[in-house]
Amino acid sequence: MVKDWGFTDVEGGNWYGRSAADFNTLIARYGLRMQSVLTGYEKLRDDAAGAIAEAKAVGASYLGTAWIPHQGAFTRTHVDQAIADFTKWGKALKAEGLQFHYHVHGYEFQPSPDGTLLDTLIKNTPPEVAFQMDVFWVMRGGGNP
Repeated sequence: MVKDWGFTDVEGGNWYGRSAADFNTLIARYGLRMQSVLTGYEKLRDDAAGAIAEAKAVGASYLGTAWIPHQGAFTRTHVDQAIADFTKWGKALKAEGLQFHYHVHGYEFQPSPDGTLLDTLIKNTPPEVAFQMDVFWVMRGGGNP
């Protein structure tokens, strides 16, 4: 069905009970390829080598995460930790031939001296860190895609 809609490239990260390599074989059978993988923040923090291996097993060029852990309000403290982690991961992934990216979810649009906490995050991470703007979440967070 996805191929019938005209898509050839997909983003994933859940292998649905298979290994990453087996999942890649499955989607290739349908003429699809996975260019981008999203994984948990904790997986990158605790097992970056494993996350990198999975991304490479599906032939992805991009490896990212879509959530910065926080409970309650999202604050500058969370952003400062993400800046440190994203900087580390961006450089490590670049050395492995991958591009690290963060998928925005809207809660990052809290005010900060830089404009929003997302602005603070972007301004304080190196070029090895890319940002994936999901139009729905940007709008929901009060941003303008």
